[in-house]
Amino acid sequence: MIKSTQILIFFGILLGSFFSRGATDPLVEIDLRSEWLIYSDGTYQPISTETGFDEKVIYIEIDLLKNPTSFLRVTSSTPFSIFVNGTLSMHEAKKAFLSLDSIRDEMGTPSILVAIFQREEVNEQGLQTFLVKQHQEVVSDPIIDRASTYFRDFVVIGVIVILLLLILIVGQNPKLAADYFSIRKLVGVPGSQDSLSDSRTTSSSNILFQSFCSVLGGFLLTILFTSLKDQYAIATLFIHNTFLESILIWLALSAIILACFFTKQLIIYLFAYLFGIKELAVTHYFNLIRLFFWVLGLSAAGISMYLIVHGEKVGVFEKIYFLLGWTLGFWVVLIFFKLSRRVGFSMFHLFSYLCATEIIPLIITIKVLYY
Repeated sequence: MIKSTQILIFFGILLGSFFSRGATDPLVEIDLRSEWLIYSDGTYQPISTETGFDEKVIYIEIDLLKNPTSFLRVTSSTPFSIFVNGTLSMHEAKKAFLSLDSIRDEMGTPSILVAIFQREEVNEQGLQTFLVKQHQEVVSDPIIDRASTYFRDFVVIGVIVILLLLILIVGQNPKLAADYFSIRKLVGVPGSQDSLSDSRTTSSSNILFQSFCSVLGGFLLTILFTSLKDQYAIATLFIHNTFLESILIWLALSAIILACFFTKQLIIYLFAYLFGIKELAVTHYFNLIRLFFWVLGLSAAGISMYLIVHGEKVGVFEKIYFLLGWTLGFWVVLIFFKLSRRVGFSMFHLFSYLCATEIIPLIITIKVLYY
């Protein structure tokens, strides 16, 4: 058991060291919300940050000479179009990354007026505009200190809590923990029975392990939703501004994931009974929890270390977020081969069972997470 735990921690550290390579990235993002303008009475006027507005277009004036080797990053949960000095540059997008150097070379002007248009009206809460600059260009700019440290404190404390919970559940039942952490039993296609298959999914020990997996998943999603902000509709439902709010969101996401686990368990048992393979329901469900232990554990370890060492590259968080979706797709293939060695029915019968228990839920999950 100690060996299995050490392997888990080792891979977590290894993944974290891989992601931490990007921590030295010199890029810094400056929020341009305070630079938004609207066109009124023949002039461009600043927008008050205390009152709302119902405009369909907002404008941002950017000095190209003062911002060499910089980029304009725009994201929103609703589509937008971008015009640069009146010329269409991006149409009906949700994410845009424009090189200011390329714009200056193309237009030959020292400054530009960027117009961002949304059909209904500008999504004031969802639209994000950032100037991405080289770190050395803004070393003396006080705006670097704008970001609060509460979220990094949340990540550090979250890692400590998760490690303590891991030690607790491993100490309570080392043999069961060794079965959950067994990579060999997870990817082993022959599908021989293991001790988990002889236990009840509703036993207190198994519920404890499933709850820990939910806490781990809630922690990872809290980090990803915070970093991805409004790039995905679901992320806008979990916005926080204080340490306490981040803790509450973590608890809420953990409860949602645990409810999804119980719902998944019910679906698997129900359809396994209907398809006449109820003896495989336990193997099916426990292998799913095994997969989540490894994927969520390694992902949470890596992304936590990346944040702790001040990594802020959005692309890293997006890769982890997409990894979750690919993992679910990989799981469908894996469980198909594992169960195919255990059933005496046709492949079509097994495929129909997996459509009901895995493929349709996978489509729903992808829709919720990524659109």
